[in-house]
Formats: sequence, C-alpha cells, structure tokens
Amino acid sequence: MIINSLTLENFKSHKNTKIDFNENISLILGSNGAGKSSILEAISYSLFKDFDGTIDTLIRKPVEENDIIKKMQVTIEFTHNSRNYLLKRGKTKSKNIAELKIKENDHYVMQCNGDKNVTLEIENLLGLDSKSFLNAVYIRQGDITDLIEKKASEKKELISKLLNIESFERAWEEIKELIRVYENKLNSNNDNLSRKEGIEEDIKLIEESITQNDEKLGTLKPETEELKKTVLALENEKNKIELDKTKFENYMESLKIQKNLFKDRTLEKEKNESKLKEIEENEIRIIEIEKEVKPLEHLEELKDTKNDLDVNNEKIRNLTKEIDEIEKNKVIRENKKEAYYTSSSLKEEIDQLRKERKELNDKYLSINSIKTEIKEKENYRDNLKTELQKASEQATKILGEYFKGPEDIEKKTIDEKTKTEKFIDDLTNKINENSNKISVNRNTLENTRKSLKDLENTQDTCPICQSEISHEKHEELSTKYKQDINELELEIESLVNSNKNQERILLEKQNYQKQINDINIELLKEKNDNFLSLIKEIKELKTKIPEEFEDDELLIKMDENIEEKENKLNDLKEDSDAYKFAVKRLSELADLDELKKNVDSLNEIGSILKAKCHDIINKYAVKDNLEIQIKRLRKQNDFLNELKGKVTNKEDISNNIKNMTDEITGYTENINKIERDIAELNYDSENYDEINKAYILDKEKLDENNKNITELETEIKKDKETITNKNKELEELEKIEEEQEHLKDYIKMLNKLRDIYSKDGVQKDLRENVRPLIEKETSDIFNEFDFDYTSLSLDNDYNITLHNKNEELSKDMFSGGEKIVIALALRLGISKVLSENKTDLLILDEPTIHLDEERRSSLIDIISKINFVPQMIVVTHDDEMEALSSNIIKIQKHGGISSIDNS
Repeated sequence: MIINSLTLENFKSHKNTKIDFNENISLILGSNGAGKSSILEAISYSLFKDFDGTIDTLIRKPVEENDIIKKMQVTIEFTHNSRNYLLKRGKTKSKNIAELKIKENDHYVMQCNGDKNVTLEIENLLGLDSKSFLNAVYIRQGDITDLIEKKASEKKELISKLLNIESFERAWEEIKELIRVYENKLNSNNDNLSRKEGIEEDIKLIEESITQNDEKLGTLKPETEELKKTVLALENEKNKIELDKTKFENYMESLKIQKNLFKDRTLEKEKNESKLKEIEENEIRIIEIEKEVKPLEHLEELKDTKNDLDVNNEKIRNLTKEIDEIEKNKVIRENKKEAYYTSSSLKEEIDQLRKERKELNDKYLSINSIKTEIKEKENYRDNLKTELQKASEQATKILGEYFKGPEDIEKKTIDEKTKTEKFIDDLTNKINENSNKISVNRNTLENTRKSLKDLENTQDTCPICQSEISHEKHEELSTKYKQDINELELEIESLVNSNKNQERILLEKQNYQKQINDINIELLKEKNDNFLSLIKEIKELKTKIPEEFEDDELLIKMDENIEEKENKLNDLKEDSDAYKFAVKRLSELADLDELKKNVDSLNEIGSILKAKCHDIINKYAVKDNLEIQIKRLRKQNDFLNELKGKVTNKEDISNNIKNMTDEITGYTENINKIERDIAELNYDSENYDEINKAYILDKEKLDENNKNITELETEIKKDKETITNKNKELEELEKIEEEQEHLKDYIKMLNKLRDIYSKDGVQKDLRENVRPLIEKETSDIFNEFDFDYTSLSLDNDYNITLHNKNEELSKDMFSGGEKIVIALALRLGISKVLSENKTDLLILDEPTIHLDEERRSSLIDIISKINFVPQMIVVTHDDEMEALSSNIIKIQKHGGISSIDNS
C-alpha cells in the first residue's frame, strides 16, 4: 500500500490540510503540539476507524463565533497492487460518511460504503486486520528505545503485543471468566436439585388433604339436600302469610294518613275562624281612623305652598345678588382697562426678546459643544500620555533602557525576543542532552555494577564469554570496572548539578520571556498614534470658536432686559387679571334690565302664595308644629290602608271555613271504614314472626353448608393444580440433572482449552514458531549495514546475540550505534513477518525521542540507508532529520488551527 495524498477537513486541529506524499521518504516536521500526530491518527481513523476516545474528540473545535463546522472528513488516495483507490471517512451532524472508490478509466467508481463494509474491504485488500496492519507499518514513539533499554520480560511483552500474541492471553483470561459462569450455574443447579425431596413430600401431603376433603363432602351434601326441602316449605308458608301482612300494613298506613289529614284540617279551620273574627274587629276601627285623617290632604297642600314661597324668595335674593355683581364688574372694567393693554404690549416685547435669546443661545450651545469636545479630547490626550509614560517606564524597567517612543521599544523587544528564544532553546537542548547522558550513564553504571558483581562471583573466568582468564586479568578487569563506576558516578553527579543550575537559569529566562511577551507593542503604537492625532484634532477645533463667543456677556445683557420687562409685567398682573375677569364675568351674566323685571314679577307671585297659606291655617286651625301633625296623620293613614288590606279577603276566608267543614266530615267516614276492614282481615303477627324466625335459621344453616361445600371444592381444585405444578417442577429438576452432566463435561473442555491458550500452550508455540522468521528477517536487515559479524541470533526471550569468528557478543557489549541498528532491525523484522514481506509502507512516529545525541545521529544515518520499503513517512520535531528527505511537510499552528507552513 502506497499513500499518495491525505486531506484533513476539520479533523482535530486541522481545518483544511492536504498533504501529497512521494515514494521513498516523506518527512512531517513541526514543533510539539503543532498537529503532526493528528496526521497519523487520521490515517488510522480513515483506514479502519481506529482511534482513541469518542468521535466528537476528532472534530475540530470552533475558534471564533463565525467559525461554523458542518462536516469532519479524512480523504486518502492510495495505490495497492497497481490499482488506485479513494477512501473517505467522516461525520456530519446527521450522518456518518464512509466510502471506498476504485479508479476505472480515469474515474473513481463506488466499491462499497458504510463503516463496517469499508473496514472489511480494506482488511481484505491488505490481507491484514487493522491491528496487524498498524503493528506492521506503524513504529510508534519509543518502540526503538524500548527494544534497546527495556528488561527482557518487558521486551518480551512488547513483542507479544506487536505479534498479537497478547490476544491469546486475553482469551485465556476470558475463558477463566466463562468457566466461572458455568461453575456458578452448576452450583445454582445443585441448590435447585436440593428441593426435589421436599417437593415429593409436599405432593404426598396434598394428596392426603384431597382425600379428607372428599370424605367431608360425602357427608355434607346429603344433609344439605334435606335442608333445602325444609327451607322451601317454610318459604312457601311465609310468603302466603306475607300477603295478609302486606294488606294489614297498607290499612294501618292509610288509617294514619286519614287521621293526620283530619287533624290538620280541624286546626286549619280553627285558624280561619280566628282570622274572620279579627277582620270584623278591624272594620269597626277603619271607620274611626278615616274621620281622624281627613285634614291630611289640606295640611300637605299648606306645606307645598310654603315651600313654593321659600323658593320664590330665594330666587329674588339670587337675582338681587347678580344685579349687584354686574354693577360692581362694570366699575372694575373701567378702572383696570389701561393696565390690561399695557400688559399685552409688554408680553409681545418679552416674546420677541425670548425668541432672539433662543437664537443666540443655540449659537452658544453649538460653541459649548465644541468646547466640551475639546475638553473630552484633552482628557483622553492626557490619559493616553499617562499610559504611554507608564508603558515606557515598564519597558525601561524590563529591558533596562530609556526609550524615546514605541518604535524604539518595538525594535528592542523584537531583538530581545529573538535572543531570549534562542537562549531558551539552546539551554533546553543542553538540559535534554544532559538528561539523555544521565540516562545513558545510569544504564551503563547499572550494567558495569552488574559486570563487577558477576566478576566478583567468579574465579579467573570472564563473566561475559565464560572463557578462562588469568588472575592478573581478573584483577585488571575488577579495577577497570571500579574505575569506570567511579567516573560514571562523578559524571552523573556533575550532569545533575549542571542541570539544576541550568534549569534555574532557564526559569529566570522564561520569566523574562513572559515579561517581554506581555509588552503589547501594537497596542502601544496604536495609543501613540491616537495621542498625536488628538493633538491635531484639538488644535483644529479651537479655530472654530469666534472671539465674541468666548464668554457669555451677550446672553447676560439680554437676560437682564427680559427680567426687567417681566418684573413690570408682574406688577401689572393683578390689575390685568381683574380686568379680564370682569370682562369675562359680564359676558356670562344676564341683562341688567331683564333681571330687574324678573325681580318685580317674583314679588307679585310671593304675595299670592302668602295669601293662600293664610287661608288654610285659619280654616284648619293649623298650629306651629305642621311637620309633626302631617307625620302623625300620615302614619295613621298608612295604618288605615293596612287595615283595609286585611279585611279584603273576608269572603275567601268564609268560603274556606265552609269547605274545610265538608272535608273533615269525609275524613271521619274514611277512618271508620278502614277500622272495619282491619277487623275483618284477622291478621296474627306473632304467628308470622315464629314462621319467619324458623325460615331465617334454616336458611342461614343452608347458606353455611353451601359455603363449606364451595370452599372444600375450591380447596380440592387448588390442591390438584398445586400437584400439577409440583410435578412440572419435578420434570424441570430432572432436566437440570441431565444438564448437570453436560455442564461438568463442558467445564472440563473449557479447562483443557484454557491450558491450550496459556503462556505454556499456543502462546509459547507461536513465539517459538515465529522467532526463527523474525530472527532471519532481523539478521538480513542487520547484515545490510556491513558490520563485522558473521551472524545474529535470537533466544526465546528475544535477546539478540551477535557472532563473529572468535566470540559472541551480548547486548551489554554492543556499541551505541550497534544497539540502534539492532533495535531497528528487530522492529523492522517484526513488521516484515507481520505483513508476510508485503510491506510497502513504513510510518515512524518520533523515532529519535529519548535518544542521546550519539544514538540520534546513528538512527538518522540508519534510516537514510533503508531501501527495502518503497514508502516511508517519518513524523518528527527533530530538525536534524531534514537531511533524510527532499519532501518535507512542515506543520505549524496559529490561532488553534494547524496547517502546512509554505514559507
């Protein structure tokens, strides 16, 4: 498989990145966090939908409000077995995208779509599942250093993961869990089978209960049949007597009703007779009161006449007042006329002056607006000046120089940033270099201490090759190891101390760098530009103010003139208002001559009313307390009307008394007839009670027997159903007994299968079977680098031994360059075995990470010599690796978005 191009749309930090790959080596270069690893994740995601986390973590996050993300998609164009393919995989808000197309006659046609279908088709094309393919082509960060530095057990585990042997270990663990499930089922079945004996005993007891209940029914049913006959006979006799009982009760109810009606009508007749007597007494009183209230009509006429006289007199008084008011206002109108016309003239003059003042004030407002704008700009100018001075002082404090303006600060800041960044990078590299040296020295120290210990445990034998050596050589080696240990310890201590000092200096420089970065040059320049612009604007505004408007003298003089005229107007206000009120009032009042004629007419009417009152008083001897007399007579008149109302129904009451007398006679006859019918019926209530009591007792006993029969039959039915259910349980338990045998056999089979998947089973066989293949591929790759060794071998723990004509060398005896070549050869050998030598593509992710300078240089040289893989993609932040390829894709990140740096 050869990747031709890769396009990332809104994937991780990439908004729209397209990368074209060549055959041979393509280098993806960029700083940490720039978005390099996202490219490798995109390849894994698009081919197999293989990624960590959730799908949402792959979708780029918006960096601003208008940054709208509608779709995330990765597109790969690749060649496999001389055929060209186009693969798309991604997600929109509503659906997933997965399409694989093949090129036919210069056009791509759909081969399949859907996530599962596309993944299966890719695996079929490559002949590998996703995990095997990625392990074969993808050499992850740390793989190479792990194969150099890790202990034998850790290295063995790493290789097992690469070869997918760990899947057998997972299967071994999963079978253990499966065995536990079946053993739990076996134990659960045993618990159920323990109930079998109890169920059989329950069935026996229930069958005995059914037999006893059948015997009870055999006794109870004949007794119940006899009791039914007795109850039926008593019921017939009771029903016959109940007919007479019903007639007797109906007669008694009718008798009660007739007696009540007789009583009610008798009482009602007595009440009506009392009412008739009261009416006759009221008729006598009506004649007496009519004589008493006869003067009431004339007294009320006297009252009305007196009221008319009072109203007439009031009208005369009102008209007289109006005549007086007219004459008074005529005098005021003549006396205040001059004041009114003077006020009107003053008002016109004031209105004209105010109009002129408004026009002048508008001019002042316009001028004041300019003055206010000048003041605001002067304040803003002063604030900017203060801020620029503070910023300059802060820059002077940080950078240690006095600056004339923002341009000087900018120049110095850029210079200091460049110097500081280079210093920090150099110091960081030095610290990392020292850390790598410390790591290498510590490994060497550990190995040297082990070699010294092995030497001390032997007598005149080389601890490495086990060949015999002289005692002097033995002592010489011991002294050398001790000297090496001492030198390594001193060097490690020196490097550690050096790193501490350098880290302190690095922290100081980083703080200095932060202070420099905090200097906002653009903002400072913007404020300085604003400051200069404000000075110019203030100067231009001041030219717009005429000299005569620099103070408020014109307005003050005009205000004084207006105030003087307003004071005169206020002095005349009272007289002017009096004139206007008099004119207005005279227009509202009536004509004076007409008013005087009306007064004369009202005086004549008053004389007539007085004469009428005098006639009534003399005729009816009216006293001074007229109101009291009228009130008393009205009350008597009301009582008279009330009495007349009461006597109006005299004839109706007389007729009612006659009708009630007839009804009472009828009720008396009905009562006598009902009493004769009761006597003729001859009903005996005691005999009925005895028969009814016997019927109730026997009926209750019959109901009890029926209830007992029903309960016994129900219990028998329920017991039979219980026996049926218990028998079903026994059948289920018999099936469980059969299942137990199958479970035991299955558990035995799973235990055997688990032994097969164990470390000593198929895992061991696979490691032993694949080891010679890996050894051959590793040896072939290693031999391409022209080292002076005859062969290379792997033991069962994948420890490598090099052979030449005279000796064998183990890991501790390899040089730094040899270790890198061996580790890379082993990793590439594993890749070739996994892909069955069909590897066209190799991806290296940060291959130089954690390597010291010597090993890093060796690895770069080794990678440049690899020629058995058509395409290699190397992802790194190491600038030294630029020498590997002419196809360098530089990745950068700005504003949270990764892209290709084309500069």
